[in-house]
Amino acid sequence: MTGFDIHRALKQGNPSLLREILGKEEAYLEAPDNLGFTPLMYCAQRNLQDMMEVLLDWNADPNTQDSTGKTALMFAAFKGNIECIETLLDCGSDVNITDQNDLTALHMAVDGEQPRAIRLLVKSGANLEAREVGMKWTPLLRCAGLKNNGNVEVAHELVRLGAEIDAADEDGKTALHNAILNGHHDLCDFLIKHGASLELVTRTNHNAVQLAESFGNRVSLNLFEIIRNLL
Repeated sequence: MTGFDIHRALKQGNPSLLREILGKEEAYLEAPDNLGFTPLMYCAQRNLQDMMEVLLDWNADPNTQDSTGKTALMFAAFKGNIECIETLLDCGSDVNITDQNDLTALHMAVDGEQPRAIRLLVKSGANLEAREVGMKWTPLLRCAGLKNNGNVEVAHELVRLGAEIDAADEDGKTALHNAILNGHHDLCDFLIKHGASLELVTRTNHNAVQLAESFGNRVSLNLFEIIRNLL
């Protein structure tokens, strides 16, 4: 039996076949597929919680990392596969382990726009202020800083759970500053209404109102007016 046999059983969704294979050759539990994913990672991405339980019963390591440092929990968090997240956490998955870019499972849940996963991870001890490399974004900063994110429900969950709303990144930009620059109209509204500072300045000495005015070509045309009306 080889690692290929385990992955074949997973693709067939056959727990009985998987148990049979593992009974013959447990040594291949951590064998990656052609994309570099271990069997546990494969299950985490595809929400195969029943297959995951079989692997964990046979002592698959929930904290194994792929070539980029990602774990099964990170993949499950990005997909919002709640049952898999619960199973992994119950079996000792490290909620604050980081990949090669210092991203945690919580950052991944933000990237995947998964409020329920965020709630579960924080309840299990995820660090709300963990910072990735580069811009040193916390999960909330990442929500505001990614052009294709700006999810208000995600931000609401993070703030409700205690995320620092005025935390600043490497350039001195807060979540509000980043939301303005990315044109995240609704997120700006949310952050201001929940107490985000309009006075804090970036390293280029711009506060929120000045950013909205100066970079109006990069945001929705009425964003500056919205901020002014909320003052």
